[in-house]
Parts: sequence; C-alpha cells; structure tokens
Amino acid sequence: MKTFSEFDKSIDNNVDFLVPFTKSLVELLSKVDIQKWDIIRQFKELNLNNIKDKDGTISVNENFFDFSVSIIYAGTRNFILTIKGEYYYKGFSIIITNKGMLVHSDADINSTSEAQILRDQFLKNYKDPYLLTETFLNFRQNKYG
Repeated sequence: MKTFSEFDKSIDNNVDFLVPFTKSLVELLSKVDIQKWDIIRQFKELNLNNIKDKDGTISVNENFFDFSVSIIYAGTRNFILTIKGEYYYKGFSIIITNKGMLVHSDADINSTSEAQILRDQFLKNYKDPYLLTETFLNFRQNKYG
C-alpha cells in the first residue's frame, strides 16, 4: 500500500499545484501558432518528460504526487488532457478538451471522500487570473524529486 506524506494529504497543497499546472497546460494546448518542437520543449519545462510523437500525434503520460497526467495532442486546439487521482484522491478526475472541461469526484467505484473536497476546492480556485503558487513554482524547479 502506498504511504502519503503530509504534503500529499494537504488539499491546499494539491490545489496550489493543480490549478496553475492545469491552467498552464490548457493555455499551451490551446495555442494557435505553435510548432511541435516548441510544445515538446514547453512540456519538458512542466516536467512532462514521458513524451511520444507518432504519426503527428504527441502523447504524454506522467505521474506527479497522487495524480496521473495524460495528454493526447493532435494539433492546434485538438487535444485531450486527463488528470486523475490515483490513491488518496481516487475518483478525482479532470478531463479537458478544446470543447470544455469536466471535473468529477466520483470517477471510480471506490472514490474517496477526499476526492470530493479536492474537486470542490479546485473548482473554487480555477479562475482567471490564477496565482502562480509557491508549490507550483517549486514543482517547475523540480524541488519535489
């Protein structure tokens, strides 16, 4: 069984990571005039390193803290971004396409009560403009391992 640090269990820390991380990805994936090499470079700046480029489609699968991140990018404004809670936040799910966003707290048969709290706080804080939090800046600088 996976053990969780106090950081992992903190709703505030996870919201401070998820909101700017998600916003940064949506802004990047929604850019109109961006070259493939540039989007890959910017993915790497967000610590997304497990990148595959096949037949013009870029896919990314990565894990951060208690979340799995999956991206399928097929070109300008043609993407699917999925962020899912894995253990402590099991059932939490964000699905974003160029058409909109869905945020769930019951995306798993064994969803945790923490997933509902995280969903509510995420939605409360996901707005423009958003703050670049210390948690997110530390993540960008690879301070969490």
